Amino acid sequence: MMQYEKDDEIDAAAIGDLLRRGEGSPFNPPSGIYLQLQHLARVRFSKVKMRTTLQHQILGHLDRIFPGLVIIGDEAKERYAPLFATDFWECQTMQHLIRVCPNPHNLVAMSPHDLIEAFHAHKYRMGPVRSAKIIAYAKKVLLPDPELAAIRCHLLPHDIALLEDVERHIAQLEKDLHTLLVETPYLVWSKLKGLSDVQIASLAGAIGDPANYKYAAQVFRRSGLVPGRNDSGTRQRKGKGKKVVKVGDVYLRRALMNGLATLILHQPALRDYYNKLKISKPAGVARVATARRAMGILWAVLRDQHSETLILKKGAKYLLKK
Repeated sequence: MMQYEKDDEIDAAAIGDLLRRGEGSPFNPPSGIYLQLQHLARVRFSKVKMRTTLQHQILGHLDRIFPGLVIIGDEAKERYAPLFATDFWECQTMQHLIRVCPNPHNLVAMSPHDLIEAFHAHKYRMGPVRSAKIIAYAKKVLLPDPELAAIRCHLLPHDIALLEDVERHIAQLEKDLHTLLVETPYLVWSKLKGLSDVQIASLAGAIGDPANYKYAAQVFRRSGLVPGRNDSGTRQRKGKGKKVVKVGDVYLRRALMNGLATLILHQPALRDYYNKLKISKPAGVARVATARRAMGILWAVLRDQHSETLILKKGAKYLLKK
């Protein structure tokens, strides 16, 4: 199972020699709060992936039931005028519509008053102008095959119910993560602009007890964030086109890079450093270098329990060193 590791006798002897000379680090498996954070964060990540899959599946149903209700892509929007200009998952009216009456075959036979009553029966808001607009749009679309629409309409409520259950589970997991995060020193990161509680909890679960490390480089090495190199003689690509090749903790790597994506947007110190590196280095190499600097700064904030480098969120106060 060691596909990316060297495991011959010479390497085993070298490892043994290093450990004999005290060059190794003790293995400290997570326990207590950090074990809970680790597993809750991983389960939440799997549920978020499930939510995304269900959302795409629901949009696939709607594309066959009600052509034109959901128009994805700028090119498609140039050819067709969508019923609503906002994104489907941000528009409550469209989400209510697919629960009340997603089939355009039924909509074209309804009056605006009938649609209003159907919405009110589900305790959703609907006015005469909006209901007339929806029915008029249904009359303009190319109606799908009735049998196909009926099959998809039968499957749609099940996926919607499953999506709602997954969203409730995600919300509960995020609440539990926040409760655990309050009991750790990582809470100080919640004062920093650009990091959410979920991102911090994921980092805390992946890193573990900070007492197991002496400095930030130990944490960063665990992530395995080393850009690949394939240079020889006159071929100097400087990592371009190569992925991360060093084996590391994929969960820590994912949490760190996810946090970096938002930190770059809100922290000028990291954004300027990243933009400067991009001038002379590939974007991937620049991101890895910026992640290394971000980890160093975050570790200093965690150690000192205050920040003098990164911008705090509005209303947050500097935490004094105990």
